[in-house]
Amino acid sequence: MGEIGFEPVRGVGVTLGFDFNTKTDVAYNSKKHMVVLDPTLMVDVPGFLNVSLLALWESNQPSGKAFPPPTFAPIDYSVNRYSDDTHAMLTAAWGIPMGKDTGLSFEGFANFIAAKGKNEFGGDKGGVALIATGQHGAVSYTMVRRSEGDSS
Repeated sequence: MGEIGFEPVRGVGVTLGFDFNTKTDVAYNSKKHMVVLDPTLMVDVPGFLNVSLLALWESNQPSGKAFPPPTFAPIDYSVNRYSDDTHAMLTAAWGIPMGKDTGLSFEGFANFIAAKGKNEFGGDKGGVALIATGQHGAVSYTMVRRSEGDSS
């Protein structure tokens, strides 16, 4: 089978993945189920740079403890499984060598996730951006931005 590529892309692939978790902390247990699918472009750079535009199908069945005012006394809650709107994620992952024969590389990933619809309480679930970069052999730096109203 022939390879698929075009300048500046060295290859095209398909990404298929899933996330089934059983988060069990006291405050919020999402029990998230998520499936992802769509194309990935492998950009022609030294090292690698993969860029994907993914469709995400996600559902949650949250439970935990809430601490409502005015007493802030803990109450247990549990919600039936609900599904988010199908939403998009633009993601990139990279590992770029830094100079010839240095053994160093610039590595990281970025995820930009579109709004998901409503949360279990009827509030809007906004988009999320997560960017993590680092240098091989050095401390990684992470920046997270979560829009207002997003609880998962």
